[in-house]
Amino acid sequence: MWRRLWAICRKEWIQIRRDPRTLAVIWLLPITQLLLFGYGMDFDLKRVHVAVADYDRSQASRVLVAAFDQSEHFEVIPAAGRTAEVERMVVDARARLGVVIPAGFERALRLGQPAPVQVLLDGADPTTGGTALGYTRGLIESFSREWLREHPIRAVAPAESGSDQAVFVSSRQPAALDVRARVLYNPELRSANFLVPGLMAVILTMIAALLTSNAMAREKERGTFEALIATPVKPLELMVGKLLPYVLLSAGNVLLVMLAGWLFFGVWPRGDVWLLAGLSLIFLLAALGTGLLVSTVAPTQQIALMAAIMVTVVPSMLLSGFAFPLRNMPPALRTLSNLFPATHYLVIVRGIYLKAVGWDVLWRPALILAGFATFFLLACARRFRKQL
Repeated sequence: MWRRLWAICRKEWIQIRRDPRTLAVIWLLPITQLLLFGYGMDFDLKRVHVAVADYDRSQASRVLVAAFDQSEHFEVIPAAGRTAEVERMVVDARARLGVVIPAGFERALRLGQPAPVQVLLDGADPTTGGTALGYTRGLIESFSREWLREHPIRAVAPAESGSDQAVFVSSRQPAALDVRARVLYNPELRSANFLVPGLMAVILTMIAALLTSNAMAREKERGTFEALIATPVKPLELMVGKLLPYVLLSAGNVLLVMLAGWLFFGVWPRGDVWLLAGLSLIFLLAALGTGLLVSTVAPTQQIALMAAIMVTVVPSMLLSGFAFPLRNMPPALRTLSNLFPATHYLVIVRGIYLKAVGWDVLWRPALILAGFATFFLLACARRFRKQL
């Protein structure tokens, strides 16, 4: 029995050694997953861009701005110094947080009066937004304590009878800073408003890539690929014929996901639905092209499925900004995330769902998606031409 068992094990080992793709999956998959999950799943708040409008331009306001800049959680970016510009930077996603320091800020602090500070918050991501607002309140309170400790409040008391000179006292309780927060796009900080558009991108990526990843591998395994070669069909015709049914199915999935998000979670796009539909079609061509390209390379359906999961599903969940902020990732992973269509589609779908932005804001990710779609479809056509 042992000799037969050893013979079977030896035969299987030889087959594994002869299949470099299987060996690559065995050794590369654990390391890849560890790195992606280890660096991608970062819940800490880091490098949140803060746009500041300082109308007071006093020593106290400069100290407060410096406190933001020196914090490990924030990074102050230059602004024009006006509230409208700060709000525009938050709308354009150049800043996640806006801070407006009004005129008279230092004077109010010195007199023990409420010193208002306006905070504009991008609430599209409720988790990051809520955490950023909490850090902001904590930083401002810390600044208030330090400033009042170094600059005691001096209030003017009425002059005593017979004296023409006012008396200064410092026994008043310091007034806390008045932090006035205004949350944009998602005032209730509902998680569903953030997650449903993100899930739309992940689901469409997964369905589109997995549907087409088996298209050619299935033909090879069933032996029908040779029959296709014998027909007078051209490579472009074969590619379009393979792709078109999945385009229609995936387009139906777009509508299905949107309706389900509205019926079950009450989430519907605030912006132009037709713009979303058109840009979703471009994204679907890129995602379907990715799966089809994988299918032309993979020899079997099993390998095609595993490869599609590795190059589309996992990155769309971890490296696209779906669940974890891209700014928390190392620079190398942030650069790598730009190589996946889901990253750019998330900017589009969340922009239309939450911010009601239009083509003037979304043209850049739309052109990137069009570039991805063109590249993958041309690569598929080239592979089809070689195989036929």
